[in-house]
Amino acid sequence: MREKVRVFTHASGEGSTVSDSALQDMINEWLSDNEGEIVRVTQSESARPGKAQHVTICIWYVPS
Repeated sequence: MREKVRVFTHASGEGSTVSDSALQDMINEWLSDNEGEIVRVTQSESARPGKAQHVTICIWYVPS
């Protein structure tokens, strides 16, 4: 199997978005540094009242 996965996680303040965080920059940097074909992307979120919101983004890809 040649497919690999890259997992990004981020804990932010309540109401924060991925695009307002350093996570977007991390993902963009990783994408520009790695060649291959992206085959699937998933995102999951969990929020706890009064605590941080947790976001996980998984990128499945086949390296070149």
